[in-house]
Amino acid sequence: MVQAAEGERRSTTVPRFDAAVEKGLAYLRQERTAGTHGGEQVLAAYAMYKCGVAKTDGLIQKALAEAAGRSAGPRYQPVGSYDHIYGAGVDAMLMADIDKEKYVPNLQVIANYVQSVQRSNGSWSDTPTTAGDISMSQYAVLALWACQRAGCVISPECVERAAEPTADSGPTTT
Repeated sequence: MVQAAEGERRSTTVPRFDAAVEKGLAYLRQERTAGTHGGEQVLAAYAMYKCGVAKTDGLIQKALAEAAGRSAGPRYQPVGSYDHIYGAGVDAMLMADIDKEKYVPNLQVIANYVQSVQRSNGSWSDTPTTAGDISMSQYAVLALWACQRAGCVISPECVERAAEPTADSGPTTT
């Protein structure tokens, strides 16, 4: 078993599920992560951490540095234009779960960014021509939730718009 920060990872109590988790962890550790962009590394690191890999693990530390670097300035610097909300979501979840006190300034930068790109109808999307994207909206809310758990300031109006989108915010993807 992989050692977690607080001790040994717990079993799922189903041997084939435990074996699947081990196989997934082995896949995430492959060198394939060396050529991926930061958002993919952060997602892999977050999955590893949730499986019980210690936060001191080299891959997790590299991903934390990537996430912290994108959120170190006055404005969040997403990896790409399409996946900016996905990246913000996984960056926020990783930093909030590993050390919310340490990363609260970074998390506030992410919260500010996510709130600033919310559409007037309560959704989030990658282009101005779409009504809203369900998946991106989910990651935006996950980002805001992670930031809120760390004590960041989240606009109640932003949350209300997300919870009660207007009629023109129909989904573009599922």
